[in-house]
Amino acid sequence: MRARSIAGIAMVLMAGCESAGEMQNVPAAPAPPPPISQQQADSATNAFVAALRAGDASQTTAYYSADAVFISGRGKVESQGAIAAFWTEALKGGAGKALELHPLKFAASGDMAWQLSHFTGGITTPTGHVLAVFQRQADGSVKLVAQVSIPEAAAK
Repeated sequence: MRARSIAGIAMVLMAGCESAGEMQNVPAAPAPPPPISQQQADSATNAFVAALRAGDASQTTAYYSADAVFISGRGKVESQGAIAAFWTEALKGGAGKALELHPLKFAASGDMAWQLSHFTGGITTPTGHVLAVFQRQADGSVKLVAQVSIPEAAAK
């Protein structure tokens, strides 16, 4: 009886060793992607500005996440579709043709980044600042999740 118990314990231990050996062969989890670079943010921003300059509001949806938020002097707009409708209305009459963004500050951590820019030739106001928050999406793309446009105060 004692020999059977020892044999049973030995079999359990051997099975455990096989499992441990198998676990050592399990591939490590993939490394997280590198933080969003300023070049990626600039590229997304430049393409977005090009779409606005071209008066192509339908292209703006490609730069926003599905649940993005945009805040300007005209109010808060939520969702990719509502933001596209906002830009469609805002671009009427050729607005946006002279829009320029000049990046001032940038920072990133993991899958999030922010960029502060000064703009001229604005659509809702002639000059001001834009704070853009980017997030890497599941497909690897970098999209706007929040954008705040702040008009520049008139000189006194």
